[in-house]
Amino acid sequence: MPTKNGFVVALLLSLPCLAGDGWIDTHVHVKPQMGGRPGTENPLAAAAQALVDKMDANGVEVSLVMPPPRGSEEQKALPEEQFAAALGRHKGRLLFVGGGSSLNCAIHETDASKVSDETRAQFERDAVKLVRAGTRAFGEMCVLHFALGPEHPFESVPPDHPLYLLLADLAAKHDIPIDLHIEAVPEDMATPDFLLRASEKNPKRLEANVERFEKLLAHNRKARIVWQHVGWDNTGRQTPELVRGLLERNPNLFAAIHGVNEPKLTKLGRPGETLLNDDAGRLQPEWKKLVAEFPDRFLLGSDQFFGPDGYAERMPVNYDPTWEVLKQLPAELAKKVGRENASRVYGLK
Repeated sequence: MPTKNGFVVALLLSLPCLAGDGWIDTHVHVKPQMGGRPGTENPLAAAAQALVDKMDANGVEVSLVMPPPRGSEEQKALPEEQFAAALGRHKGRLLFVGGGSSLNCAIHETDASKVSDETRAQFERDAVKLVRAGTRAFGEMCVLHFALGPEHPFESVPPDHPLYLLLADLAAKHDIPIDLHIEAVPEDMATPDFLLRASEKNPKRLEANVERFEKLLAHNRKARIVWQHVGWDNTGRQTPELVRGLLERNPNLFAAIHGVNEPKLTKLGRPGETLLNDDAGRLQPEWKKLVAEFPDRFLLGSDQFFGPDGYAERMPVNYDPTWEVLKQLPAELAKKVGRENASRVYGLK
């Protein structure tokens, strides 16, 4: 057991240092089981290298990397701590984010009305285990996640679930943010037709979650919550006006954006008017205005999946469109959105 001073020294030595002035991607996945030539000796290492190669081509210095937010047999075979260790080959470039295939699953598998003291204690132990493994955030955590295909999961849980409130307290205590996936549903509504066509897993009606999201945000103002995929909207309700109101009322809320390049979904009837950019990749004026209004609250998170051969098969290609976003912002604002805000929110030095 290290002494208090020894622990502090070890902690300082473990903190990632930013050596250059490249961009920071706050949200990337590697999927070693997707793609890869037969006989690939270490598919996770190959996927990580494919990501680093793409980072180098786009001027990205650091990526926060995480397993997808669900428990699969493949992920159970590679616990998050082992996942973290596997990223160590690219120390300082690939930073571990954990909780998606452990804490997230615990929340979704626990009835909100049946959270016992034992459940809370185990949840906290699992969270601390991730902190000790070096996680830079708790994520990817999900409140509402739509199935966009037969193999894609539908996940839904109240944002003010008791374990989410506990996670906010733990995030504040350990001074790391929560990386959150939530689709905006301001009031009860019918599920958009394109989502019903995309997968029978999606329910026909959706319960309002925005007010309960604000309860989570207000529960502990010291907990920084990063709303990922802002500007990637599947309900038609995530408007710049809605996001503006949430940012105004909640100083601990941050928004991570990425370029949208999914014309197939739009053709199926996905709402296009609330997306961050149009089909040509141009930022929509109201979103550009909103980013300028809150220059310290926006970050980038590409949400790109990488397999051993590069982009993971059957996954949307958001990576290049994400870095195109920065080219459409004034230089000082691009610097904040592409680097400085992430460095501050995720505690990078």
